[in-house]
Amino acid sequence: MIRGNFIAVDAGTTNLRVWLMAGGRAIARAEAMAGVRDTARDGHPGRLRSAFQEAVAEVRRQCPEVVPQRILAAGMITSPLGLAEVPHIPAPAGALELAERLRTVSFPELTELPISLVPGIKTLDDAGALVDAMRGEETLCLGLALGAWSGRSFTVLNLGSHWKAITVSREGRIFASRTGLTGELILAIRDHTILSDAVAAGKPAELPWDWVRRGLHECRREGLPRALFATRVLALRDEGTALERLAWLIGACIEADFAPMVSGGFHPRENPLVLAGPAALAAVCGKALSEEFGVEVPAVILSEADREKAFLDGLHHLLERTASPS
Repeated sequence: MIRGNFIAVDAGTTNLRVWLMAGGRAIARAEAMAGVRDTARDGHPGRLRSAFQEAVAEVRRQCPEVVPQRILAAGMITSPLGLAEVPHIPAPAGALELAERLRTVSFPELTELPISLVPGIKTLDDAGALVDAMRGEETLCLGLALGAWSGRSFTVLNLGSHWKAITVSREGRIFASRTGLTGELILAIRDHTILSDAVAAGKPAELPWDWVRRGLHECRREGLPRALFATRVLALRDEGTALERLAWLIGACIEADFAPMVSGGFHPRENPLVLAGPAALAAVCGKALSEEFGVEVPAVILSEADREKAFLDGLHHLLERTASPS
C-alpha cells in the first residue's frame, strides 16, 4: 500500500522532472531544463535550486486539493553538485540497502516538506577501489526489477546525458555499472564545436541507419577524433544532409562507447537488454549491438512512458519500505 501522497523528483545532469503522486499515480507533472551541469558551470547550485522550487510549486498549483506529505528525490540532486550529498552505497545492492540509506533533509527556503534523498550505487573493483557510480538509474532499475522484469537478470543501457550499462541480478539487485560521458559528449560536439553548422540540432524522430553505420565504421578504422572531424569534411564536400551527418557523428560515438564494453565482457551474453533513452537513439543502438557487435540476446526499447513508470515504481517501493512522516 502506498503511504500517502508525495512529490517525486528525478534530477539529472541536464533535466529536472517533478510529479505529484496520489493513490499510486502521477496526477501532475512539471519539467525544467536544469541540472547539476549548471552547478558545475556556474560554481553554485542557484539554478538547480530555483528550478526545483518552481517545479514543486507548479505541480502543487495544478492540483491544490492534494496535500503531499514529503518529497522523494533521486538522481544527481543527491550529489555534491545537487541539494545535499548522500554517499553512494556499494554494489551489489537492492531495495533494502537503498531504503535503509535514504537521507531526509530540510530546506525551508525551498519548501516546507521534508525531502528524502535516494543514495546512488557505486561499483568497486576486487581491491575495493571505486570504478563506477550512478545516481538515479538505481531507482529506474529497481522499478523494472519489481515489475515486468521480476525474477530475471537483465542489463539496462540508459542513454541519457551519460550512457550507462547496468547489470541487474534475478533477485533485483544491481550488480555493477559502466558509464561513459557519451550523451554529454554528443551534445557538446553538436552545439559547441565547429561541427555545429554541419549537423542537425534537437532530437530527431529517426536516425538513418546507413549513416550511423558509416560513422561507426569510420571510428573503428580511424578512431573517434578523426571520425568526428570527418563529419566536417562531409559538410565541406556537401555530402549528406544535416540529419545524416548527425547520424554519422552518433555512430562514431556508439562505436567508441560500445566496443570496449562488449569486448571487455561487461555485458553478460545471456542477459536480455533493456534500452532506455530517446526512441531514435535507442533504435540505432539496439541495431548496432545486434548487427555490429554480435550481441544476440533480445533488446527491448523502453518508451518514455515505460521509463517514467519504472522510475516512479522504484520510488513507490522505497517509500513503502519507510515509515510515513509524522
